[in-house]
Amino acid sequence: MRYRLSKLNADDGTQIWSHTELPTMTGLVGGSFGASFSLGANSERIAAVIHEGSEVEDSLLVGAWNIADGTSFWRTKLNGLENWDQTQASAPVIDADNNVWVSLATYVECTWPDICARYMLYKLDGTNGSILWQNGDLLVTQFEPPHLSIPLFKLVEDDVLLEKFPGLLRLNGLDGSIEWAADTTETSGISSLHIASDGDIVLTGFLGWGRLDAADGTAIWFSNAPAYACAPFNPCRYVQTHEMPNGDLLQVGIRAAANYNNEPMVALLHPENGGSFEVWFPVSSTPLISSVQYVAVDSQSRIWMQIREDLGGSNLRLRYLTRFDPETGTWMGRQAVSNFSYNWLSPYRSINQWLGPPQDGRLPVQVYERASPQLGYYAIGMLDTQVSARGNISITATMDRGPVMPGEEVAFQVKVNYIGTAALDSVVVRIALPWSSGTSDLDCFSGTPGHLCSIEQNDGDLRGTFAMQPGGEIVVSGKVKALDSDSELQRLNAIVQGPVTLMEQDSSDNTITLSVTQSLFRNGFD
Repeated sequence: MRYRLSKLNADDGTQIWSHTELPTMTGLVGGSFGASFSLGANSERIAAVIHEGSEVEDSLLVGAWNIADGTSFWRTKLNGLENWDQTQASAPVIDADNNVWVSLATYVECTWPDICARYMLYKLDGTNGSILWQNGDLLVTQFEPPHLSIPLFKLVEDDVLLEKFPGLLRLNGLDGSIEWAADTTETSGISSLHIASDGDIVLTGFLGWGRLDAADGTAIWFSNAPAYACAPFNPCRYVQTHEMPNGDLLQVGIRAAANYNNEPMVALLHPENGGSFEVWFPVSSTPLISSVQYVAVDSQSRIWMQIREDLGGSNLRLRYLTRFDPETGTWMGRQAVSNFSYNWLSPYRSINQWLGPPQDGRLPVQVYERASPQLGYYAIGMLDTQVSARGNISITATMDRGPVMPGEEVAFQVKVNYIGTAALDSVVVRIALPWSSGTSDLDCFSGTPGHLCSIEQNDGDLRGTFAMQPGGEIVVSGKVKALDSDSELQRLNAIVQGPVTLMEQDSSDNTITLSVTQSLFRNGFD
């Protein structure tokens, strides 16, 4: 097994260079092993934190490479003071002198309560990878049950800010000595660190956020977090914080809703205005359960989001690209970027990660595509997000709602309609049928002359890709056999997705779910 680090041309995906290395642990050479990594870069270098193999001991590495040609500078093992277990590490940060900074949290042995954690911060020499200094002696925590959280840090001038619950340390960048310590109990921990335009420190936490004097750590002000907008019955939590070009902070999280369904929450914090903020809950009235997966702010201060919407009670998912309007607190139209199904026999493409914000009609992404149960792969790509059509795709369905007896055939019909400004070359329809028993009399009708209308069937699910003209209609019909089932309620679930080039203002009619009641009487004796 080898590592491979590659640099690609963003315009056409061609490879500029590719560099391979063997693992440092000789027992892993030539074998199969698990590995995970995180990357950091500046204009000169790339740095990576690598977990080799399945065991943590002696397998946590930091490496650096030349960004111009991929030449390897060094690889260094991070050596702990105890035997490590289940270590989690931050992404590497490269400073102005090309030194590399990494923080980590790991379980260690202790006398009581037998489970402890050590939080570490390393500064590595950018020339040869040697450890210049490490801070860990003051960051030992004892707790039960165990919970690991990677300590946050942020470079400021020639120093570094380091989280030490329930406070914040400013360490001298040359030797790691403590310059000051600040109490941040009022924020209930630290979830993000930021530098204000005048050099003050802005931090956010679970219950509040605040502003500290960078010179001595004294508090300038503390403010309630937007989570208070949800209290007391609908708790909120934030999972992402992003800096806006004007110094505001964009926070995205969730509010717990009824029936254990969470709804998205967006907040805009104003550090230059004494701790004021706004909160929005941009939920659309659909049968889909919405959540925000990725957020990015482009050079024009536009807020981009990827929304994942799950059709309740099914294995079908949709992912949309949208912009968030901070003036109205709403999403500004949607482009379907990927679909997903937990049916392992069904092909799908899923966006795993954004590699940057959408810019000039392009979105760099990492994707996973599955063509069959045996064939799947990861890839880096550039998604074309330019809009060539505006309109609306809708889906409707009819079905005998029961009650039905096992062995009966139940007829169904699914219709897709499109109204828009231009033709679409790839409209995808996914239908998850009740009982997963397969179909009979399956038929597909397209109103487009000369267009072949075909449906793929995978383990009880139906999937089709069609071209559609404005005003066009697709009709899929057939019968499904009712089976003896422990569930008294079965569902037909269907989703329609247009190409990325289609901009829809409303996705509430992109899904349909119909319940079918199963008879309580299974035979003449039950």
